[in-house]
Amino acid sequence: MPTKEDIAKERSKSLSAERIVERYTADQIALLDNLTPTANQLLALDLQLEAIIAENALKDDIHSRTVLYGTLREHLATGETALVSSLAAATIPVNRPGHRQLCMALQRAWLESLERTFERDKGNWAGKPTDPIVDAPALSGSTSATGRTIMELFEDFARENPRAVKPDSLDQSRKAVRHFASTLPSGSGVDAITKASVFAWKQLLMQTPVKAAEIGEFKGLTPAQVVKKNEKLGKPNITPRTVNKLLTMTSGFIGWLKNNGFVTDNPVAGMLLPKQRRQVLRSYSIEQLGALFGSPLYRGCLAEKRWHIAGNVTFDDHRRWLPLLALFTGARMGELAQLETENIREQHGVWTLFITNETTDGDEKAVKNRSSIRTVPIHDELIKCGFIKQVEERRAKGEGRLFPDLVANTRDQIAGAYSREFGKFLEKIGIKLDSRLNFHSLRHTFADGMRRAGYLDYEFAHLLGHVGQLQTSRYGDVREGELTRSAIMINAISYPGLNLQPLHK
Repeated sequence: MPTKEDIAKERSKSLSAERIVERYTADQIALLDNLTPTANQLLALDLQLEAIIAENALKDDIHSRTVLYGTLREHLATGETALVSSLAAATIPVNRPGHRQLCMALQRAWLESLERTFERDKGNWAGKPTDPIVDAPALSGSTSATGRTIMELFEDFARENPRAVKPDSLDQSRKAVRHFASTLPSGSGVDAITKASVFAWKQLLMQTPVKAAEIGEFKGLTPAQVVKKNEKLGKPNITPRTVNKLLTMTSGFIGWLKNNGFVTDNPVAGMLLPKQRRQVLRSYSIEQLGALFGSPLYRGCLAEKRWHIAGNVTFDDHRRWLPLLALFTGARMGELAQLETENIREQHGVWTLFITNETTDGDEKAVKNRSSIRTVPIHDELIKCGFIKQVEERRAKGEGRLFPDLVANTRDQIAGAYSREFGKFLEKIGIKLDSRLNFHSLRHTFADGMRRAGYLDYEFAHLLGHVGQLQTSRYGDVREGELTRSAIMINAISYPGLNLQPLHK
């Protein structure tokens, strides 16, 4: 039975014969019959030399790979990156976060490839990667098998829309997947979706500037080039929360690929960054509330676009009412912005505000979750300020929406533009010192008012749309006893030191 050494010699001879055949044309081989004995001896010697060279080349190749394998293992153990640093720098520049991690991943992948060559030297061609950093080849849904790119498959996903998400959410997912695909070779298919490629993308995301697509200096650049250029520009990077959001949106698409047999697993799994504590919003102090409701916006401003400067122009639209409504109902900006006149009604002698996901014409409005659908009694202070009169005037004009001047942006956010305008307004009147004070802070101030009135959080949770909402029908009807109790709670809220009498009508 032949030994391993015999097999290696035979293999080297076979390699030698193949090389010789390649060196001679058919015409040259035809001349071999006419060679003299001396020429035949020379040819035999040449063949022997070729065999010796091939055998030594194979040994040298195995030796070189063995040395490289040992060096890579040593570098991994000591944290050395010299062998792959320049390669990794093409994706993540040296001295940038993630460069060393990518180097370590590349060396692990390199070791895996060397281990497969050692197996094949021994005749085993069935070896598979054992390190999770290296994925086995994807199922037959690669570009070579289907001829379809990642983005072409995404459009199938979008048409199916398996989770029935809104068009804006779907478009955000499209942008996330397109950004990931742009870090891969052009025209890549699902075979390029691996742990290593997702990891490299995550490292780039962590160094990507905020709204890079809208910044002129980055136009036409690849994600890696954007990161490199921003080393000099120094623009702030997206937050870990945004990184996780992009990873999650891409994971939804890859999950669909897995469910439909295009890939065998989802490499985004386990890739999310650790959650960071959200910045805690502040409530408004009485002084800040006084500055807000005593500002030119409520007492008379200079012009349509200059709310912060005193003048004779007054408003009776969303700019006046949204902050007041938030302070005395605790409702979210989006919930208030999409109110219809039919959502304000009197029940059992109590004026109520019905927050719902349905419109009078059958379309759907946005609410955060099922608990957000609720009926909230209207505080007496809002009635004194003329809110019910405002609603009745809108109805008399035949207007369905309470605040028709609010127009949804491209992301279908009805209060998107107003949110930015309100933030700038707070800065201009001098009460916003940082991002912890914004419109949503009015909701926190409402909750503080409830606590100050002696109620525990679980007792008023239904008014905020958290849990345990009132037993409200789809039309906002509430049983009299429950509504009376909630009205008492709402009217118990007061803000001592805040004078709203100048706003009464």
